[in-house]
Amino acid sequence: MGLFNFMLFVMLRRKLYLLYTVAIFSLVLYQVIQTGAAWTVLWPHLGLRDDWPPYVAWVVYFALIVASRASSSNSSACRRSPTASCSARSPC
Repeated sequence: MGLFNFMLFVMLRRKLYLLYTVAIFSLVLYQVIQTGAAWTVLWPHLGLRDDWPPYVAWVVYFALIVASRASSSNSSACRRSPTASCSARSPC
């Protein structure tokens, strides 16, 4: 699903698809870290504490949710109706 949305981003150049792709990959990274596969496959000799990568993955995920909501709310105000008036905060 992440690769599909990345291809949509490449073809359509919509920022929302890129944000969704990064969100999907951050959740996958979180799951890989939680199951222990990341420590055995990705970074077996890394001498860091085991508790910081899951938190980083969740922070990235929630930051992307906030960014995607802000991006979609700004751009959807002018697309609702052709006669909708646009405010100064959301230019059309």
